[in-house]
Amino acid sequence: CIPGQLADCTISLLFEDEQCAYQAYCRLQYIFHLASIGTNTCGQLQGVDSSHDSGEVLQAAKALARSSGTVVAVSGAVDFITDGEQVISASNGVAMMQKITATGCAVTALIAAFVGADPSDALAAAACALAIFGLAGEIGMESAKGPASLRMHLIDALYGLDEQTVTSGVKIALLP
Repeated sequence: CIPGQLADCTISLLFEDEQCAYQAYCRLQYIFHLASIGTNTCGQLQGVDSSHDSGEVLQAAKALARSSGTVVAVSGAVDFITDGEQVISASNGVAMMQKITATGCAVTALIAAFVGADPSDALAAAACALAIFGLAGEIGMESAKGPASLRMHLIDALYGLDEQTVTSGVKIALLP
């Protein structure tokens, strides 16, 4: 990515064989670029002001996951996680989380921890991490007045999560 052009989405690539996580903040066009490398679609990207529907983003994420042998997570109002074949959606979170610096880094660290705990199913681990982080954001937002207080309450919510809150609060679905 080019410095100064960060935002719009977070791509988390989980290299299952190396059990490490790599994160890059990029514009949606970067997903399409990565997905098109090595195919005849390279060079057909639209400008930075173009808009892509979730179907286009999902297809690009699936193509990237297949071509790189990774799990790809695209965050947004609904997070999509794919291994190139299966797709899981995680619908937890609040819009103000985008206003907090380093939430992408924090959720990527959580994804890495979950994958490290269960490397045999990186897809499910990444989906659970994203949903739980989003759930903590929802809980934190109940007490927050803005981004600064949300950061504090998000951390407190992560610390205070218990099994019942997680199992009743996460919104994860396996998509057809």
